[in-house]
Amino acid sequence: MPPPAVSVFNVNDQEVGEYHEFVARSEAIDVVDIRARVEGFLVERNFTEGGLVEKDQLLYEIDRAPFVAALKGAEAQLASSKANLVNAQKNLERGRDLVKKGFISQADFDMQTSTEAQAVAGVEAAEASLETAQINLSYTRITAPFKGEIGKSTYSVGNLVGPTSQPLATLTSMDPIYVTSR
Repeated sequence: MPPPAVSVFNVNDQEVGEYHEFVARSEAIDVVDIRARVEGFLVERNFTEGGLVEKDQLLYEIDRAPFVAALKGAEAQLASSKANLVNAQKNLERGRDLVKKGFISQADFDMQTSTEAQAVAGVEAAEASLETAQINLSYTRITAPFKGEIGKSTYSVGNLVGPTSQPLATLTSMDPIYVTSR
């Protein structure tokens, strides 16, 4: 019996990578609708549609004039409330001495106590109104919450926008992104 035939090969050293093909979908981690939080007319749009924007970049500005006026009104109301409180506190202090000496009735002194308490509440209400006016004024500047690509603007400069309006635009994060496959 003859010997079996043998094949001879030269062996080369080389890397062979694994190759896999998957169907996948890429998704942004963050997608947000940019919305107005106060009502007013758009006076500025500060981005190119479809372009990249940076975190905290000013995107839109709403007319500030009514909100500046509201802030000044709230500041004036707070000053008035503080003046009323000072007057009520002085009247209450005088009333303490007068009620002890019997020059005014307990009912009159109780009225002064009530007036002082109302003045304290008036100052607190005015402070809250001032804070609300400051917040509303800050909402006239609409900024990007993160870096990403901004879509088409739904509104143009001059349009009236507000909390119930459609989103002004959509911002999508580009880095990093999710890739999901099944």
